Amino acid sequence: MASRYHLTPEGPRPCSVDQTNPRSRGCSYGADGHFGALQDADVAYGEQMGGAVPQAASAPAPLRELTPAEQNVLDEYYGQIYEELIEIPDHSGLSEDDYCSLAQLRESPELLANNCHAVSSELLEQFGVEGYSADVLSVVYEDEKSHHALSLRSEGGEEIILDHTAAQYDQSLPIPFVAERSHWESVIRDRVLRKHGTTIASLALESELFSSAPAQPGPPVPEQFFHIARRADVESIMATGLKPSIGERSESLGEDAPRVYLFDSRTSAEEGLMSWLGDEFDEDEELVLLSVPGGSVETPAATYLQEDAEAESGYGPSTEWTSEKPVPGKALKIEGAI
Repeated sequence: MASRYHLTPEGPRPCSVDQTNPRSRGCSYGADGHFGALQDADVAYGEQMGGAVPQAASAPAPLRELTPAEQNVLDEYYGQIYEELIEIPDHSGLSEDDYCSLAQLRESPELLANNCHAVSSELLEQFGVEGYSADVLSVVYEDEKSHHALSLRSEGGEEIILDHTAAQYDQSLPIPFVAERSHWESVIRDRVLRKHGTTIASLALESELFSSAPAQPGPPVPEQFFHIARRADVESIMATGLKPSIGERSESLGEDAPRVYLFDSRTSAEEGLMSWLGDEFDEDEELVLLSVPGGSVETPAATYLQEDAEAESGYGPSTEWTSEKPVPGKALKIEGAI
């Protein structure tokens, strides 16, 4: 739900009450004093003040002393994080190199802009506090810009935010800025409004964003699959089908579930045999190529995917497929020796 703004003596401010009822929960500003866009509120405030430019509140929202929980997080940070040693890819375009350290960010607050996600993601990997789970908190503003910080949550529901890049909005903020969620949010709202004239549209943990994202469609299932078998095993396979298993190669690669392994074409089967798969058979063993219609294979899954077939790796869509379900013998066809 988009924010609305009401006019205060200091200028437009976001209204946090029920936006369908400007007077709900004690809002003292009437319906005619609310605006759906900050720009409209600025114009109205300027007219009200005789053309004066709207100003931010006379003083920024004050910081307060750290709570014991906040102090604990900050102490853990300084005990675990060596800022000179932790580097991140620089997205600000201001550093001399492609990477910069957390120490460089501290020395040059201008570098903090556009690096908040890289910093938060790195801290997610490097930093932890006993009794707290960690995630990246994503903030989206009404102008569609975003901000990121590290969220630490206890089993009791306490949430502490460690924001290493908040000083990009106000250089008087500490690096890192550590605060309980509601205090952190009020300070960030205030500083962003003062600097950029916008406000928070949404906040969410990244794990929630990813889990709620619609699943991406997989590659189309081939019309026909192929499997290479020893001729000595063919009679048994045609009678009982291909059964999922963990072979010696799968075990050596750490596979943890039995599967049937297939190729998506005769060519890919031949290429596999000429490379890695040939090492699995004795040189004098007779091998047979079996085929099966794609519709006869349950739960087919590509073994790897490469979104960009033009990537430097040169890989395109997977030619190898697996199934965790048996392939019935009656669906198999012997294509001949290979």
